Amino acid sequence: LKAGSSSDVKMPPSPTPIDDLTPSLDVEDFFVHIYEATNEDGWTNVQEKFDKDAIEHDGRIFYRFSGCGSCMTRLKFVVPTPLPANSLMIRPEVSSRSMSEITGLLHTEYKHQINPGDAVVELVDDEKNAESLRGYAMRQILESPSVSQSVDKLEDKEESEWNSYWARMIVRRDVPEPGMAAMVVLPIGRRHTVVFQVGAVKAYTLTVQPHKEPGKVIVAHVMFLPFSAYPTWATQHFSRLAKVEQTNFMRYLKAHDLQRLCEIDSTYYTVLHLRGCNRGVPLLPFASDDGPLDAANSNVVVIAAEDGADSYWIRWADRTFTFEAYLRQLLQRSGIELKVFTELSGKKLVPYQVAVVTHEWESCKEQVIAAFHKQQRAYRRMNGGVSAPRVGEAQQARFQHADPRPKSSCFVRSSCDMVVRKTFIDMSDSDYTEGNRQGWIGANNQVGGALMRSSTADF
Repeated sequence: LKAGSSSDVKMPPSPTPIDDLTPSLDVEDFFVHIYEATNEDGWTNVQEKFDKDAIEHDGRIFYRFSGCGSCMTRLKFVVPTPLPANSLMIRPEVSSRSMSEITGLLHTEYKHQINPGDAVVELVDDEKNAESLRGYAMRQILESPSVSQSVDKLEDKEESEWNSYWARMIVRRDVPEPGMAAMVVLPIGRRHTVVFQVGAVKAYTLTVQPHKEPGKVIVAHVMFLPFSAYPTWATQHFSRLAKVEQTNFMRYLKAHDLQRLCEIDSTYYTVLHLRGCNRGVPLLPFASDDGPLDAANSNVVVIAAEDGADSYWIRWADRTFTFEAYLRQLLQRSGIELKVFTELSGKKLVPYQVAVVTHEWESCKEQVIAAFHKQQRAYRRMNGGVSAPRVGEAQQARFQHADPRPKSSCFVRSSCDMVVRKTFIDMSDSDYTEGNRQGWIGANNQVGGALMRSSTADF
């Protein structure tokens, strides 16, 4: 075509990144499936016999099938420790050692926090252990067929692309039952969504629960394999992998400062509560965003500060009220920095409680109390009476009642829609349609084998 022609040559679309087509993951649904690792219902023991001296559960391999079309495989072993099972998984904001030392393979770097026990981390290969049995087993067993291309062709690419990745690390205690703990590490895709798999990297899951004998805990590692049947050929590898993980966990438990980290973790958060709202919700310091100041307005009250300056306060204007929303406003208007959370271990606190980081609270506690004292004076002047809302430290967290989350058939959602036309699979029109046809397309097995190679793929 000549330059300036109304028609331009249509260039072929660039290949779609692998994880752009990986199904996104519902974290809460995923946890419901992971909790199944702590019970025995529906699991099949694949080992025919055990060493007569083996501890109960030790080195046992079980499998079951998920609604996502994958084979869930569980490695289970017992370790001795005087520490409670629910304290052994350290929250990522306290320390990332739970992931780094238990796997024995990946170095974990904390990036930023989402919620208590929920943070974004970067995982990097530990070069010292790159050739360990754990690493070998992960690459040979946990890789899905979707990335089993020529090793010679992709060796350099894999080393640069998959040896470092970002993930969401979540640690929850006393779930699904008191005394237990669970840890999941979920890869983050290029579109900043939590996915089950990015390239050769899959979600990592671990649960810890008390043993019936004091001084012991049961550890279970659950894997989701891209097979429609249990891979009997992999049993020997799983057995070795269980031994490696047990060795790593034992080494982790013997760390000289683990008990200190557990103690720090147990008091890392302080729960605050709001009390004394007998004549209505508390007031807020007046701010420019509230509009022009009218001292004659019945919703505005003025008090004199100790330094002689007037302080104006207004009623809460929103129709709904929670302590979290109010405290954020009070902190912002008072120039106080303090992160506020409304959940612990994935459970929502009641509306009159919030969680704060203990050491942050201690550094600004006097400022917050002073702001509340001013609010109390203004509150009494506006509403009368002697009582006024006050903030304090709660003895224990109280959680909102929530019905058990129903288990969905699958905890992943396809990133693109498929339409089956006779014997062909087409992708519905979307931003990723052309890229899908050029590379990876969604398959019925949504976990592990979430992607299958198109016969016409151009990489």
